[in-house]
Amino acid sequence: MSAHVPVTAEELAEAARVEWMGEILPAARAVDLMHRLAHDLAAERETSKRLADRDLDLGRELEALRAAVRAHEADARASGHATPPRDLALWAAAKVTP
Repeated sequence: MSAHVPVTAEELAEAARVEWMGEILPAARAVDLMHRLAHDLAAERETSKRLADRDLDLGRELEALRAAVRAHEADARASGHATPPRDLALWAAAKVTP
């Protein structure tokens, strides 16, 4: 089996041009494009799914960090210590309200 070759923008433009001219793409060429496009779509869906999963993971990690910052700030307040300016800068960067 040969390696998959993704469909190029030029190939899609040529197929659209042929259709616009009222012509018919040769059957073998149309079948080849159809199979390659189906493969490309499946690959895109898999990539999108992996990226969405990673995005959720990053969101969870960020929320855990924000919770840790809030806990740290609460501990500092409870112990009567003033909030150090560097902590305020970190919280501002994380968009956490003390």
